[in-house]
Amino acid sequence: MPGRPSRIIAVVGVKGGAVKSSTAAALLHTYAHLVPGMVVGVDFNDDFGTLCQSLGVLRSTAQGRLVSLAASTDRIGSAAELAPFMDLSGRVHLLHNEDVSSEQIQSMTQDQGMAVLDLLSSMASVIVVDCGTNLISPATRAVLARADQLVIASSAAPASINVTVRGVGQILKNGHAELVADATAVLTKVTTAITDKQLAKGRAFFEQKCADVVVVPYDHAIAASSAIPFNTLSPATRLAHAQVAASASRALIQWPRHLSPSVVDQQPWVSGWNNTDTHTELPQRNGHPS
Repeated sequence: MPGRPSRIIAVVGVKGGAVKSSTAAALLHTYAHLVPGMVVGVDFNDDFGTLCQSLGVLRSTAQGRLVSLAASTDRIGSAAELAPFMDLSGRVHLLHNEDVSSEQIQSMTQDQGMAVLDLLSSMASVIVVDCGTNLISPATRAVLARADQLVIASSAAPASINVTVRGVGQILKNGHAELVADATAVLTKVTTAITDKQLAKGRAFFEQKCADVVVVPYDHAIAASSAIPFNTLSPATRLAHAQVAASASRALIQWPRHLSPSVVDQQPWVSGWNNTDTHTELPQRNGHPS
């Protein structure tokens, strides 16, 4: 991971349901076993999210919430001060808005959202954000402005794919063409009735727009919309989740997208980065390894 050891992976989905949260949870479960350092999951839904439920946190023990952290980022200077705002699920740290009203959640500004992500980036290795379905909300705008990698999650049902296609158009319209071009699209079968023929048109669209497409097969434990028993999923589902994590891992070997070259040049870790190592073989983006 060249440069500062932090990457932000945004998981977006336009249609409601458990697919987006289950995809974010699968990424967090995988990275928690493989990535050194702190792995953080953030439920950035501007209403009520299900990321905690997917990871088995059925009752929060955290003292704070995402909205309270957003209002006090300037007072947090260490991981110890950050800890009271997060629950733990294994090695995954979860920041969320459980038991917070929709009005409070929706009052969070884009600047506050970006400040939260900047704070987490100073302490965590990987941050996986479960975004809301409203792609123009301040919270989602904040995430897309800071994201290093985009994962587009949708049910494999034709109706859901059609809605997601329109959502991709909105992301492009908002100026994130580069994120979409490098994105991983994840199409999850939530019923056994979905055929490969039904998938073909939607899959072709994402293959044209995104860098990778992964189809997650039907698995009752995913479709149940409850805590996901990752270690007992079918081998095909576990393989698909591994493929999603591998695809999204492009963000780990690229230079942090959310840091501009002018900011990068001012960081103390840049001068200590050994330009003779294997990272110099990476492509260049704005004069820096990408």
